[in-house]
Amino acid sequence: MNLKTLLVATVAVMATVVPLPAHAQSVTSAPPPSENLTRLQSRVDELEGLLREATADSERLSIELRRTRAENTRLQRLLDDALAAQQQQGAAPQADAPPPGQRAAPPTATGGSAGPTAFPLGDAGGGAAQAFRDARRLLDASRWPEAELALTGFLREYADAPDAPEARYFLGRTQIVLGRHGDAAATFLELLRKTPTSPRAPDAWVRLGMSLKGMGETAQACTTFRDLPLKYPSATAAVRQLALNEARAAQCR
Repeated sequence: MNLKTLLVATVAVMATVVPLPAHAQSVTSAPPPSENLTRLQSRVDELEGLLREATADSERLSIELRRTRAENTRLQRLLDDALAAQQQQGAAPQADAPPPGQRAAPPTATGGSAGPTAFPLGDAGGGAAQAFRDARRLLDASRWPEAELALTGFLREYADAPDAPEARYFLGRTQIVLGRHGDAAATFLELLRKTPTSPRAPDAWVRLGMSLKGMGETAQACTTFRDLPLKYPSATAAVRQLALNEARAAQCR
C-alpha cells in the first residue's frame, strides 16, 4: 500500500468518528417521550395526594369546630339550668356596704362582720395571696359556710388573681359539701369556661357531673362522666377513677 492510499484510508476512518454537533447530541440524549409522560404523571399524582390530605385536614377542622360549638351550647344550657336552680334556692343576704373609703370587715357564716373567733381574711397589706391563704385555712378547718363566703369574696375582689382558678375550684367543692349543688354546678362551669386549660379543669369537669347528679339531672351527669376521656384525654388516673366511681353510683348505662 502506497502512502497516498494510506492517507485516504486514515481520513475516511477519522470522518466516521467525528463528534456530532451540539444540537444533534441533545436530540440524541433526550429521554424518549414515554419517560417524560411518566414523570409528569408522577408529579400530577403527587399533587393530587397533597390535595386529598388538605381536604381531609379541612374536613377534620370542620368537624372539630362543629363539636366545639355543640359543646359550648351544652355548657351554656347547663349554666342556665344551674343559675335557675341557684335563683330558686335564693341568694344569701349581703352585708351592709361600708362607708366610703373604709374596708369591709371579713365575712362570717352569717354574712356579718367577723367575730373574735373568725380567721382574719386579707390582712392589711397582704393582698390576694394572703386572702387566699386565709380562705384555705377555713377550708382546712372544715368551716364550710365561712370558707364559702371567704372564697366568694376573694373572687369578687381578686377575679384576675393567679389563685382565682384554684379559689373557684375549692368554692365549687365547698358548695357540694353544703348541698348547694346548683351553685356548685354554676361555679364549676364558670371555671371551665374561663380557664379551660387549668390543671383543675379535668377534676372540675367530674365534679360538675357530681353537681348535676345532686340537682337530679342524672342523664346530664352521666353524659359528663362519660365524656371525660374525650374532653380531657390527659386526665390523671385518680380523676378517671373518680368519674368511673361516680358513674357507677349514678347507675349510668
